[in-house]
Amino acid sequence: MSTATTPSRARRRTSATKSAQLCVVDAGPRDPALSNDRPAGVDADDYSPPPGVLRLTISTQGGGTELALIPFPETYEDAQRAAVDVLAPHLQGVLPENVELRGVIQDRDGSWTTAAIRPRDWNTIVPTCYNEVMVASHGMRDSLQDARGEEDETPFIYGRLFVTAGTMKGGLLTWTSSSNWGTITRPACYERCFLGLTFDHYDLKLLKQATRPGDTTAPWAISRDGSVKMCTFPTVDPTNKPSTQVWLPLPAAAYTSPACWRRHMPGPEGLIGVARI
Repeated sequence: MSTATTPSRARRRTSATKSAQLCVVDAGPRDPALSNDRPAGVDADDYSPPPGVLRLTISTQGGGTELALIPFPETYEDAQRAAVDVLAPHLQGVLPENVELRGVIQDRDGSWTTAAIRPRDWNTIVPTCYNEVMVASHGMRDSLQDARGEEDETPFIYGRLFVTAGTMKGGLLTWTSSSNWGTITRPACYERCFLGLTFDHYDLKLLKQATRPGDTTAPWAISRDGSVKMCTFPTVDPTNKPSTQVWLPLPAAAYTSPACWRRHMPGPEGLIGVARI
């Protein structure tokens, strides 16, 4: 693909104005990163945004694609912030720094693909090479797989997993200290999470009582009011043990989708939390 600068592309960044309006367009079931198809009547080589405008594209959980037009960002970081703003319904809870931007290009064989962009190369590469930039975020591929019911074919690794219980005390969520952590075999799905776990600790007894009354699959049944949540812990303490200072609730799909559950499980010797929130 030629990188020669065309007049319209060269003007895109320099003529950007703050008064340009954001515009979102529903493009239907298309994903330029996964398909060779383009929207009817639109060819990427022919498409040229107005001066000072960049087109963003994002895959939706329904399997389609949404487009957005934004004033051409001065930097990669400005583009990340603009993407989170204009595509907010598809990036809920995503921080700008966790957004990845990839150039949409046509390969030598005519297929459509995406190319990585280094943040420091934004002003050098994007204005002259790309008509369209794809927006993605960490975990977006997993979310799309969960929505489509796709299975994870990666072999599941078993091993020991620590378990901590969390309860609300004085308005704060408090986790069981490491000296009272339980242990289980790393579970391949939600239903197997508590098999073999003893409920000798006070906090865990409270959690057992919070499950559905009379449910024969307790203690791992989802509570009627949804107050019992599973959490993971992404940080470690100075001794390299999992830290309970920061936690992440598992997505709702993990409770019913083994594939989603496996993708979010910490590795062997990791820590999982069960909290009454």
